[in-house]
Amino acid sequence: MRILLTSDNHLGYKEGDPIIGNDSFQTFEETLSLAFSLNADFVLQGGDLFHENTPSKDTLSKTFKILGRYCIGDRPIEFQTNHVLNFDNENINISLPIISIHGNHDDPCGISKESIIESIAPTYLINYIGKHKNHNNLLIKPLLVHKNDVKVAIYGVGNVRDNRMYKIFMEGRIKYDRPEDYSSYVNILLLHQNRIPYNGNDYVPIERIESWFDLVIFGHEHEPLLYYVDSKDFTVIQCGSTVRTSLCEAEQGSKYAYLLSINDNIDIEKIELKTVRPFVFDNLIINNCIDDCEAILVTKINEMIDGLNMPLVRLRVEHEGNVINRSRFGQLFKGKIANNWDILKYKRKRKTKKILHDDENEQIEPQINTENKSDFTSGLFINTSLSAIPESLFVECVKKCVETGNKTVFEDIVNFTVKNVSEKLQDKVLTTNMLHEEIFHLKNEINRQNEFKKKHI
Repeated sequence: MRILLTSDNHLGYKEGDPIIGNDSFQTFEETLSLAFSLNADFVLQGGDLFHENTPSKDTLSKTFKILGRYCIGDRPIEFQTNHVLNFDNENINISLPIISIHGNHDDPCGISKESIIESIAPTYLINYIGKHKNHNNLLIKPLLVHKNDVKVAIYGVGNVRDNRMYKIFMEGRIKYDRPEDYSSYVNILLLHQNRIPYNGNDYVPIERIESWFDLVIFGHEHEPLLYYVDSKDFTVIQCGSTVRTSLCEAEQGSKYAYLLSINDNIDIEKIELKTVRPFVFDNLIINNCIDDCEAILVTKINEMIDGLNMPLVRLRVEHEGNVINRSRFGQLFKGKIANNWDILKYKRKRKTKKILHDDENEQIEPQINTENKSDFTSGLFINTSLSAIPESLFVECVKKCVETGNKTVFEDIVNFTVKNVSEKLQDKVLTTNMLHEEIFHLKNEINRQNEFKKKHI
């Protein structure tokens, strides 16, 4: 059995940009072309197929055309599953099935609480797994795949808010509906979560993953990694993204697809993707006394892009004095750099503070107390409080809106509140004063949300 692994394709990323707007589609097409030419039985996608959970018509149109080119055809399907998938439909010829979970960018949203993957599944161009009915206790039912004597069990787990998922794993509230003969299967866990902690308890601890898994595949993290966990006796594959969505150090280097070949053993082949736009990143320190600052920056950038065709570039400049206008500077590289408007990232040089000791002097840099988004949004309610809407739910909606651009989350929270208050009212023996008080609180909260949307969205 041959399975092509990919994740974080972010279709539609910066689709309006005339230079890089087609990058995500180009590399996604290369990925499916690889799957086809390598005779993969199917493609396993680890979430964030789309960059937004409400993609534009143009993004959907381009996606359907690519899926149609590579997924529809007369090539026979040579495996069977315990679920009904798109190739089981006699009215369409599927030659390359794609099986996908949702990520944090294309997660379930709106009134129907559907992921865009679930919404387009009725086109029979893709198969959606890993949706949760209960986010407090997860029961993961596997997709069982059989081909000749090879048996594979895929436990797909769509994205859950990272802090919540951490608690689910730590408290043992994730269960797996294993077949009785699970040991005869190659058991694969497919996740779209943080693999390492960024802000405390916002990741999936590797030590809490069951050791009977043979492979653990992480989507979400954009850096490609492949390593073996001795203590658990399984291999971790971090697919990485196929398009660069941020100009940070972790986005450097090549991007890959992975081919699993499963027979008596599991063979993992790492395949470099050729259509990914090159990206160079570097740091530069500039002292305040230097007069020819712009000339130094120009020389540095020219060295970075030497021999590259329209790359993405990020130069992080540590400085003490005034800075050069980034837009004006970027015009010097128009037609040479894809993101010429956003090449430089300024970082003011930190002042050091001397602390005297008995035997030596040490220079210690003061620590900067930087608040994370969750602390910041939670801090909004120090001097005020919400009565009808739970503060944690409101904070989560703000984060979701900022990270994914999905503005319907505020409609969802209002609908949730109205339903919640209505249910509470039905359970109460109402007096006229109580009814007026509940309506007054609800009205204030709805007005507050509308004002927030006007100011910040």
